[in-house]
Amino acid sequence: MEKPRQTPSLHIGSMSLRVPGYDAAAGHRIARQTGELLAAGSTGFTSRQIGAMRLRVKAPPGASESEIARAVSRAILRHLTSSSDA
Repeated sequence: MEKPRQTPSLHIGSMSLRVPGYDAAAGHRIARQTGELLAAGSTGFTSRQIGAMRLRVKAPPGASESEIARAVSRAILRHLTSSSDA
């Protein structure tokens, strides 16, 4: 009998974003949006624990908070899926 496949889960203990030109409130909104996008797109990787992840994400000058959140979430998901074989 086959075991049912577990859906990958994503738990982020803490997220620290440094977004030059934005205040702390904007940073919190970007982090919240990033979390929501990650929750919606967290498939395609195997469940495992990662102690820390450090990524540099570039967004075009004048990017909106939503555009920055999408760029950050894409970078995190790309990292998770590319290192899922590790």
